[in-house]
Amino acid sequence: MRKTKYKILLSIVLFLCMLIVSYSCSNNTSQNSNNTENNNGRNAADISESNTATTENIYDQFAKTDYGGKDFTMLLVDYLSEEHDAETLTGDVFNDAVYNRNQKIEADYNINMNFVTKPLGDINNEFTKSVMAGDGAYDVAAIHAVDATSMFTNGVYADWNNVPTIKENLTQPWWNQSAVKDLSIGNKTFFIAGDIGYLYIAQNHAFIFNKKLFGDAGMEIPYNMVENGTWTFDAFQNLIKSCNRDLNGDGKMDINNDMFGFATMTYFADTMYFYNFGGKIVDKDANDYPVLVLNSEKNANIINAGYQWFITGNCPITPYLTDDYTQETAHIAFKNDRVYILGTNLKNLRVLRDMNSEYGILPYPKFDSTQPDYISCVEGAATVLVLPKTADFDFTGTICEALARESSLTVIPAYYETTLQQKFARDEETINMLNIIRKTATFDMGYIYNIGGAGFIGQTLLAAKSTDLASYCDKHDNAIQAAIDKLVAYSQKLS
Repeated sequence: MRKTKYKILLSIVLFLCMLIVSYSCSNNTSQNSNNTENNNGRNAADISESNTATTENIYDQFAKTDYGGKDFTMLLVDYLSEEHDAETLTGDVFNDAVYNRNQKIEADYNINMNFVTKPLGDINNEFTKSVMAGDGAYDVAAIHAVDATSMFTNGVYADWNNVPTIKENLTQPWWNQSAVKDLSIGNKTFFIAGDIGYLYIAQNHAFIFNKKLFGDAGMEIPYNMVENGTWTFDAFQNLIKSCNRDLNGDGKMDINNDMFGFATMTYFADTMYFYNFGGKIVDKDANDYPVLVLNSEKNANIINAGYQWFITGNCPITPYLTDDYTQETAHIAFKNDRVYILGTNLKNLRVLRDMNSEYGILPYPKFDSTQPDYISCVEGAATVLVLPKTADFDFTGTICEALARESSLTVIPAYYETTLQQKFARDEETINMLNIIRKTATFDMGYIYNIGGAGFIGQTLLAAKSTDLASYCDKHDNAIQAAIDKLVAYSQKLS
C-alpha cells in the first residue's frame, strides 16, 4: 500500500468516536444506580461529555517504533476482508476510515501492510501449511471464528499471553473482554477480537423492527423497557402475540403473502436465542477449563421458550438458500411491511437500504427478570485474530495494538456512521441500542468451538419440532464430553 498523508475523518465521525469510545470506557466503571447495570439510559450528550479526558490520546500515547519498511502481512477470509483491507479511497465513510487507518499505521511505524485473502474453505489449510513450513508468511490472521477454533489442537497457534504488548492491554475497552475470557482454555488465550475488526459488532444479532407497522398498530416501541431492564422474553411475546394475520384469507399462514410478528432465517434467531437467553453447553471451572452443563433445568426452560416462540407462536424460520440476503425470504417480507420484527445480524442492514419504511434496532430480550444483563451472542461468522507460532511476537503485537487503538477512534465510529445512514433516525435511542449490543457482545465457547457438534442446539431441536433436551443429551453427551476432553488435554500439554 502506498504511503499517503493521513486524512482526518469527517467531523461527524469524530463526534461519534467520542460518543462510542467513551461508552466503552465506561464499561469497567460503576454504573448509575437509577438505570440498569448497563447504564443503558445515558443519552448521546452525556456520553460525549464524559469522553474528552479519557480517550483522546489512546493512540498518541502508544509508543511508536520505526520498523524500517518491514512488511506486515495479514491473512484474511476473502468475503470478510473489508474490516481490515481497503485498497483506495472511495468516498464510503467506512471504507475510507479503514484505508486512512492503515495509511496512518504504515506511516507512524514505517511498515508496509499487505493483505492476502483466501476463500473460507481454503484459509485453514493455507494458515497451517505456512506455520508447518516455518516460512513466516503471515504475521497474523483474521479467521471466521468457528473455523479458527476448529484448528485449536493442530499446534499452529501461539498464546497471545506470550505477547507482552497485547497481554498488558487485553483489559482495555478496545479489546472485547468476552473473547478473552470465554474463548480461553486453561488461561491460554489463542483467540482475541475487538475494535481492530468491526465484525464482532456487525455479525451480532438484533431485533430489527418496522416503525411503520408499530405506528399503524399503535404499538409502543420498547426503548424504555430496554433501558430499565424489563425487556424480557415475556414482554416480547406480549408485544407480538396479535400481529400474525392471514392477509389473503386462504386459511394458511405463508411468509410470502401474510403478516407475521416475527420472522428470521435459519441459523439466525433459531440459533442465537439459546445463547442470548443465557443457555450454555459448557461453563468454566476454577482452572478455566470447560465443563459440560448442557443437560440443565435452565437450558431445558430456554429450549421450551424457543418452541413457544417459533413453533407454537408460528414465527417463520426461512431456509438458508443463499448468501445474497436481498433475495432471502424473511428479509424480503420485512422490507415489504409484512414482518413487525426481523431477526438478523447488523451487517444485513445493508440489505434494507432501499426499504421505504423506517426501521429501528433492539437488542435481544433477556430470558426473564432474573437475567442480570442483556446478552448479544456474536455469530460464528465474525472473525477472531490468531497468532502464528512462527510470528515475530513483539512486532505483531505492537502493530495489532496500534491498529486496535486507532480503529477504536476512527473505524468503529465510521461503522456506526454508515449504519446510522440507513432508513432510521439518527436519534439517541438508536445509538443507545447499538451501544448496548456492542457492550454485551459475547463469544459463547460452546457455540464458537461448536463443541461436539452441539453449537447449533437451538436450531437442531426447533428443526425437529422438539423440546426434548434430555434425549438429545442422552444421545450426544459422550461425543460432547470427548470433544471437551480433547481441548483440555491439548491445553494442559502446553503448560
